[in-house]
Amino acid sequence: MPKRPVLYVMLGWIAGILILRLFSVPLLPWERQITAASETAARRKTAAVTGVVTEVRPAAKSWLVTVRHAYLEDGSCAHAVKLVLAKNVSGGSGGIPEGAGVLPSAGDRIRAEGVLRIPDPASNPGQYDAYLASRIEAVPFTMIYPKISILRSGEGTVRRFHERVRDALRRRIRRVYPSDVAGVLGAMLLGDGSAIGGDIRELYADGGIAHLLVVSSLHLQLLSAAAGFALLRAGVPRRAAALLSVLILFAFLLLTGMGRSSLRAFAVFLTGAFARALNRSADPLTSLSFAALTLLIVNPYYLFESAFLLSFSAAFLCILVTGMGKLSAAVFLYCGTAPLCAAVFFRLPSYGILCNLIVVPALPLILLAGAAALPFGGLTASAAVWMIRLLNRFLTMVRGLPFSVIRTGRPAGIRLILYIILFAAAVFYYRKMRARRRKVLAIPAILLSLLILRASPVRDFTAVFLDVGQGDGIVLSAPGCTAVVDCGSSTVSGPGTYRLLPYLKSRGLTKIDLLFATHGDEDHISGIREVLAAAGQEDGVSVGALVLPAGMETRNGLAELMELAKEAGIPVRAAKRGDAASFGKLDLEILGPPAGGTAGWDDNAACLVIGVHYGSFDLLLTGDVEAEGEEALLSYLRGGKTSGTAEKRVTYECLKVAHHGSAYSTGAAFLAETDPCFAVISAGRGNAYGHPHPELLVRLEEAGCAVFRTDENGAVTVRSDGVNYSVGTFFGD
Repeated sequence: MPKRPVLYVMLGWIAGILILRLFSVPLLPWERQITAASETAARRKTAAVTGVVTEVRPAAKSWLVTVRHAYLEDGSCAHAVKLVLAKNVSGGSGGIPEGAGVLPSAGDRIRAEGVLRIPDPASNPGQYDAYLASRIEAVPFTMIYPKISILRSGEGTVRRFHERVRDALRRRIRRVYPSDVAGVLGAMLLGDGSAIGGDIRELYADGGIAHLLVVSSLHLQLLSAAAGFALLRAGVPRRAAALLSVLILFAFLLLTGMGRSSLRAFAVFLTGAFARALNRSADPLTSLSFAALTLLIVNPYYLFESAFLLSFSAAFLCILVTGMGKLSAAVFLYCGTAPLCAAVFFRLPSYGILCNLIVVPALPLILLAGAAALPFGGLTASAAVWMIRLLNRFLTMVRGLPFSVIRTGRPAGIRLILYIILFAAAVFYYRKMRARRRKVLAIPAILLSLLILRASPVRDFTAVFLDVGQGDGIVLSAPGCTAVVDCGSSTVSGPGTYRLLPYLKSRGLTKIDLLFATHGDEDHISGIREVLAAAGQEDGVSVGALVLPAGMETRNGLAELMELAKEAGIPVRAAKRGDAASFGKLDLEILGPPAGGTAGWDDNAACLVIGVHYGSFDLLLTGDVEAEGEEALLSYLRGGKTSGTAEKRVTYECLKVAHHGSAYSTGAAFLAETDPCFAVISAGRGNAYGHPHPELLVRLEEAGCAVFRTDENGAVTVRSDGVNYSVGTFFGD
């Protein structure tokens, strides 16, 4: 067995990173230097930053400008800042707001004035962690729509030259290829996925070939072979040709954005070339370990990036399956990366093995045809267009097959550990078995073990109060039913797209049976609008029915929700006091608004109030009820009518505090009547309303009620088996 000291150093380095991360120790030197900048950002005061533009990248509706070597005017180090500048749909810079200045270019030294912000960490299950991503990108701050002024032009710099070449290639791709093909080829050839729509990304992900949309080892192998062949034919000495090939590959990496998969492939190629220069054979495992170690020394946060983990796990598995047949290797590669894919994407492509076996061998032809057409167009362009469209039709056909996607959610730790043990055992016994028995026993066994990763059915009641900033977003799940009560925010963009839907997918939930909008305020329905717009699409979930408060269907934003629901073929129901629905042990009961009794009430007073009962566990969801609505609700509760019998008074273990903790709701009499054991307040961090109000917090304390807050605790999760219950928070129990 060969000695591999680099492998052991890499494993030790990874262990060190994990230990430091466990104790929240900064992993990068510059993290200690940005204290003053952090304080400025925390105070949300306007700041001015100067630095050098290193990248200008188009996004869906904005320009993303990265400024490095950035300093505040007081001399504090900001390290790097990402500027977000608006643009019009066509991609020009004419949409930059008045006063924001001009669109800068790479190499320019600029001054940006605006609000310096630190990206927020994930505060809900399944949510994208913008704070961690800022560490991975080594860009700790953002500025939204700042005022820009150019202090010194970057004309003549290497960065400006690089930007112009990249932009010229982008424009050439758009000019040569139709729009439905240009985005895919832009990603395959340049690693630029900005022009790919979400539907195409979903299509390739569902086929298990999303890795084709990034620059990887195949690109470097093709370019290296072409460069080496051309240089040798030109009479360049072998060692000089090898050195020039390395330089050409590095220039290509700069052009394509230095993605993690391409950096991994380049580092492996570099160690191999170095070994050949010394007339020694390259050990694949040592080369790969060197590549991983190099990247993790540059930025230890790469260890927590899905692209890094998927790229290196696939590469290590390729070494593991060396010597296996093509089908066996494909099966083990697919199954070996399945836990990571499930943890990151919450699903697995059922036919990913088949798609990779068919499509990957054709990728060199697509790349060669696509690249050859850029200078000349003609027949090679037609061939590339034909191949991409054929590939898209094939993937669409695969998606239409039964069980094309395995919904896994984010597997629990114990399931991941069990799967990894079974996978390791399958690999071990595969190598021990005779050839005939391998395909009969080992491969079916490892494929069946994928069932461990499938989303487990809901067994008990769960209520999750999502952190949606200043707003409400509640998910109720029990055997046979998933209900959502409100989803909206006045401080967070895309609460439905970026908070609710990722949570549902992380739980493996694909349908909302009942979608309640308690009233029409934006901080309760903005996310519902997004869910209805995406209903039935690949990136959405299906909705069984939209439930609105009776008598308010045409008020404020509720009329728009009705129209969206009708367009999506979703039935709309009006609910009032006395309406109820049962799903096994789960009972949902409408306690407000009263039928016909809301004339002259405002939207908050007339909102839906829902009693949730699961066995002996009771939860009261109060929306924004206050004033007349709370008085009427209190009178109704005192009548003992919520249990179905006049003799029994219902108290609630859990109360969702009304109106985000307003001082004008949830009075002492109301608390005495409902007698909650604990309360959940949904409010945004540092909101302008002062929610939750100190007076309300005092009332809750006097009532002996424990308090959980989404602004401090992140998502609050309540679980119950119908008798006992537990409360957990995203930021720790």
